[in-house]
Amino acid sequence: VSQSRYSTWWTEQSLTQTALQHTLSTNMQLASQLQSQLSQHACFQGWYIPQEAEAIPLTRQQLANLLHFYTELSHQLKRLTPNKLVTMSGYKQTATPSSFDAVQWWQRLLNQAAIDRLYFQDGYGVWRLSPLHSSESLLSHLAKDLDQDRSKLWLVIESFEQINPATTKDKQFLAVPAKPERICKQLNQARALGLAAVLYTYSDYLRSKGRAAYRDWE
Repeated sequence: VSQSRYSTWWTEQSLTQTALQHTLSTNMQLASQLQSQLSQHACFQGWYIPQEAEAIPLTRQQLANLLHFYTELSHQLKRLTPNKLVTMSGYKQTATPSSFDAVQWWQRLLNQAAIDRLYFQDGYGVWRLSPLHSSESLLSHLAKDLDQDRSKLWLVIESFEQINPATTKDKQFLAVPAKPERICKQLNQARALGLAAVLYTYSDYLRSKGRAAYRDWE
């Protein structure tokens, strides 16, 4: 079950101690309201933190603020619903200075914040994210570090292809379904790393210019 998310996340003003404390409080208020209903359902497995984490250069203070935020939120969710998973998503941007720096960031996050499962987006479908081959080293290092506990790391396979740049003036996201050959390549990547994988798409991407391509793909 996901929590609240707002459009200004990961901007400079959203990473201050005050802003992150507000985000933490908002998430926990929602989780507390839902907990009594969710506990009645056997299918409830845990929580998804919608504040995605990127591996990009940040100041030391911002890094400290984020680690505190994820740690507090994860621990409070576990106290609210013991024995339930706490999960989140992350991805690597091309701007990340090196895979080594990124590995250190994710290691600290997984260990200190007690995240049970990190869904790592391969970035193949979105222009502004690094392609799969540039994330391979990072994923390989993370998988090796986790060793026997690789269930913490899942590869999110983006099964679409953006057809307009992120800087487009109308800011409307347009995408078409990815070719099956490319998806097979991504699945083989996950298998080679010993990682579980989940397919990520969204029906609204398959509209307007995407409709004809979707019919061809089917």
